[in-house]
Amino acid sequence: METITRTERLHVRKMTTDDHLSLARIFEDTDSMHYYAGKTPDASSWLDWTLENYRKYNIGMWVVEHEEDGRFLGQCGIVPHRIDGHVEVEMGYLFVKAEWGNGYASEAARACLRFALETLDVPRIVSLIDERHARSVNVATRAGMVKEKELLHRNRHVSLYAIHQN
Repeated sequence: METITRTERLHVRKMTTDDHLSLARIFEDTDSMHYYAGKTPDASSWLDWTLENYRKYNIGMWVVEHEEDGRFLGQCGIVPHRIDGHVEVEMGYLFVKAEWGNGYASEAARACLRFALETLDVPRIVSLIDERHARSVNVATRAGMVKEKELLHRNRHVSLYAIHQN
């Protein structure tokens, strides 16, 4: 399993097909997927999409595990995404509901952004967030992202948060 980055509490690594059951815990939870845009994916199609992103772009969603005991906490990563006619690099994050409120998503987002900006030299990263999803807004802002604008994307009103290289 290829490590992407680590923090004091987290190990962030590339996904493998062995992560299927862990991912299913997120996708099968209606609370976790409430603000997800479009049809809720299943773990198999998500894994296929992620592994294809690794092959094509060498980026994708990454598994976030607890550093101490290795338990699956969720996922966080960056993917290419067409927004307003331009391809942007978007950060996303989805965590197991039982792990909410522990700061793991914010910590993972900061680590993934730092990796993308500094190691991969990505000049700008965005997140599309439904403003009603206060937890997601908090993760983005705690990670240093700033709201730039509101837009209609895939028939949903969302806010675009962004961070740029220094």
